[in-house]
Amino acid sequence: MKKKAQRAADMVSCAPKTCLYFSFGINIFLAIFVSVLAIYFNTLDKETVENKDVPKPSTNIAQKLLQANVSLVGDLQSSVCFNCDYLGEDVNTNETLYDDIYTTDRQNKLCCLKDTAIQEFIRAIQNEDNHIGNANSVSDSFHWWRERPCAAHLYLDRKKSISKENKLRWVASDSLGTAFTKDIDLQNATHLQINQSGNYFIYSSTTFDHSKDIYVETFYQSLTKFHPLLPRTGDVDLVFSKFGGSKTSDKHHTNFLAGVFELQRGYLISSSLSQSAHNFLDQSNQVNNYIGLFKL
Repeated sequence: MKKKAQRAADMVSCAPKTCLYFSFGINIFLAIFVSVLAIYFNTLDKETVENKDVPKPSTNIAQKLLQANVSLVGDLQSSVCFNCDYLGEDVNTNETLYDDIYTTDRQNKLCCLKDTAIQEFIRAIQNEDNHIGNANSVSDSFHWWRERPCAAHLYLDRKKSISKENKLRWVASDSLGTAFTKDIDLQNATHLQINQSGNYFIYSSTTFDHSKDIYVETFYQSLTKFHPLLPRTGDVDLVFSKFGGSKTSDKHHTNFLAGVFELQRGYLISSSLSQSAHNFLDQSNQVNNYIGLFKL
């Protein structure tokens, strides 16, 4: 009961519109990080698209986007598009943070962001072993991302992904310059130390691969906080999730945890997995697993 009360007390009471803006905004950016899984390019081959909010553009201009065999209209040449059927049939662009919303011939909905920097980033992560050519360009484009005060974005340490305490281990560097810490300390490769008190948006994305298993066993993951001056309190769950447990559970699962919390200086943030869950981490690409936070 004390843990639940503490967790409830830590949740920030902020204006709904403000919280929604920050939360939705960072979720869009993070969705782009795992776009290799989210963009269904192959199912949209040779389809024309119809803009939902503006007159239908010319369909005689096509390009190969991200080396995928996709036919796009001219207005989309500098865009990154996602399948967004989940938004419903009547959603308009002014109700989202996207630049355009299109409908394909198969009645699938595409939500698009016009951003060449993000395009370059996606090209690089899709071709991880051979992206040195545009690494500097991508790094320069994300200068603003690394300069945010009291913020951090880290990737899983693929050489040693888990600690003895079942804490995920992180690294604060990558070849594209998207990993960083600013006014935040990474301790023992497992904990992010808060150096300024305030309200923080914290997020993590962890991907698991059970493709070789008939049955997906039950696993647990949590984002936790700990303060060295309160050792008896131990780890306190900020966000907690459970997944797996049946033959019908997804064999390839991405677990996204996020929330806004009020944190005092000195708190240590980490991500914990239940025992043996780390054996199923999908480490095929660096962007499959990450953690981050920023001060609001």
